[in-house]
Amino acid sequence: MFDNLSMNISASGLAANQLWLNVIANNIANVNLTTQMVDLIQATRAYQANATAFDAAKQMAVTALSIGK
Repeated sequence: MFDNLSMNISASGLAANQLWLNVIANNIANVNLTTQMVDLIQATRAYQANATAFDAAKQMAVTALSIGK
């Protein structure tokens, strides 16, 4: 049923060529993955801090409205 799954990679030639193209593409991209990951973590933490501040402001508004009742 799945006889083609046991084919030798070097016989097909596709995987080796694809790997080489991935290496070339990563070098051409000129992207520093470490910098990008640090920026992503900083953006995530800033978003979390803003969401927490918004929730605190919302809770203060709800408390202020309940005092007026």
